[in-house]
This record gives sequence, structure tokens and C-alpha cells, in this order.
Amino acid sequence: MPVFTLTLSLLTALTTVTQTPPAACAPVVAADQKQITTPHHTYITRMRGNTTETNESITTADATYIQVHGQWRRSPMTAQQMLEQKRENIKNAKTFECQLVREEAVNGTAATLYHVHTVAEDVGTSDGQIWIGKSIGLPLKEELDLDAGDEQTKSHTSLRFDYTNVQAPPGVK
Repeated sequence: MPVFTLTLSLLTALTTVTQTPPAACAPVVAADQKQITTPHHTYITRMRGNTTETNESITTADATYIQVHGQWRRSPMTAQQMLEQKRENIKNAKTFECQLVREEAVNGTAATLYHVHTVAEDVGTSDGQIWIGKSIGLPLKEELDLDAGDEQTKSHTSLRFDYTNVQAPPGVK
């Protein structure tokens, strides 16, 4: 699975439900969709087997930039294309379930923690936790475990989001 998919949010990585998302998922879907058009910096750590990989992405008002192996590049996808892809992914997932877990703080910010479970034919099974900031309605942090069916494809990804002073990386057009 490309790093780009994981940088955008839990839902993109999780899904690929021939149904409307359950009501319990409404806050998760709303936060995810709001994030697409909100400038933010994402810090990603992905562990698979004995390998750990760190990456970043930056979303500004007009573009998303992805850092892979220390190199920044501009994503060819527009915010509208990302939103359409996420909606399609949710629609096509076999299982898409959300459960409110508890209220807790993330770095001093009040948040609501949700557990998200998804089964998608081409992605596998994923279980994740997403902390949504109560005052901003945006994801603050995510933890995602993905299992596509064998030891080689199991991974754990941690994402942290920052919404302050977001600027495009220098030198990337």
C-alpha cells in the first residue's frame, strides 16, 4: 500500500461497504472529510516486521506534498479527487464499523477516541483508533493495524497531525 494512502487518513488506508456508513461512524467520516481541505502536517511511522519507516505529508490550501525517503513531491490528486476516492472506498468496503471508546486528551487537547474496524477485499482487515479533537473536529492522532492475510503484509502505522503554521515544503512546486 503506498505511503500516500496512509498519509491522508485512517479511512483511506482502511477502506476499499456497499452501504451508507453506520451512524456511529458519522463523526469519524466528518473529521476525515474536513481534514482533506484543512491545511495540516502529518507525521507517519510505519512498522512492518523488523522495518520501521518514517514519512511526512503536508496539505496546504491548494496541494498535498508527500515526503518519501527524504524527498518531497507534489501529489497529483486534488482535494476533490481525494474526497471522491474516500467516498468510493467507504461505499465498497465489506465491513465498516466505528465505536466510541472514551474521551481523553491528546497532548493537552480534549479529544474523542473511536475504534474503527474495516474489512476490504483488496486491502484486508484493519483495526484503528482515531482521536478527534473536540473543539476542531479534526483528527489529532491515529493508530492503525493492517492485516492483508499473511505475516509479510501485517503492519502498524502511527499518524500525528499538526494544524498550526502549515506551509508547503521549500523548493517543491
